[in-house]
Amino acid sequence: MRILVFIAFVLAGLNVQAQNSQIGIGFGGTTYAGDLDAPNVFDKVGLTKGAFQINFSYFLNPNMNLRINALFGGLEGDDARSTKEWQLERNLSFESSLSEYSLAFEYNVFDIFSSRAKRRFTPYVTLGVGLFNFNPQATYLDPDGTSKTVELQPLGTEGQGIVGYAAPYSLTAVAIPFGGGIRYALSENLTISLELNSRYTFTDYIDDVSTLYPNRDDLLSKGDVGVISLYVSNQIDEALGLPQNDISVDRSGGVRGDDTSKDYYFSGMINIAYRLNGGLFSRGSGAMGCPSF
Repeated sequence: MRILVFIAFVLAGLNVQAQNSQIGIGFGGTTYAGDLDAPNVFDKVGLTKGAFQINFSYFLNPNMNLRINALFGGLEGDDARSTKEWQLERNLSFESSLSEYSLAFEYNVFDIFSSRAKRRFTPYVTLGVGLFNFNPQATYLDPDGTSKTVELQPLGTEGQGIVGYAAPYSLTAVAIPFGGGIRYALSENLTISLELNSRYTFTDYIDDVSTLYPNRDDLLSKGDVGVISLYVSNQIDEALGLPQNDISVDRSGGVRGDDTSKDYYFSGMINIAYRLNGGLFSRGSGAMGCPSF
């Protein structure tokens, strides 16, 4: 539903100065940095999830444009990918879907759009603001022997929702996208970009990990839900060679995460954009470009 609303919003904007506009689509991947980080860069790359985006850009002048972007991907973290002993012992993991809606300002270092353009390529930088949705999930071994995947936020794995603990965290948060890339004019109508963007976020719960292990008895007071919460909150049992559903190891009050910094996520994309209504990238003086803005 959200993607349909976004597309409708973009299409509604095409009537405004369409000759200075582009619509694009991108494909690539998303990855995460946070409490369940893999220290080795190759392990981090191994946790990258496939992603795509659609966007609409309006050019203020040949060097500056505004871009509305919708990105859809996934995020994943796994202590088992670490070489650090304390992470291997903690033994937590998560996966999450990701959808992001943002507005960004882009600055193109070189003019490749006007009749005065002398180049077909330009580096560019971007800075914006967006909202994103996430939903961390984890898999555990049920006492009946089956593997089950559960949504973590409703379980309150750090005691959220219990009297004396924090409220449940929101699954929607603000992100600040920043980064850049290289843009190349393939023809009078088409550009291709290679871009890498980071997102500073205002949540520490993309991975469901932030503070301390809750008191075990507090979780168990929630009945069957509390038992499942305890299974996925404290997974040291497997690291110690115990059955995966063994709750005998009590870590109440122990450090589970680091709440002094927020989570990040990143996207790497190849983006292809097409001119609208014949305005961009018309030839002038033998160069790729459009008439002067």
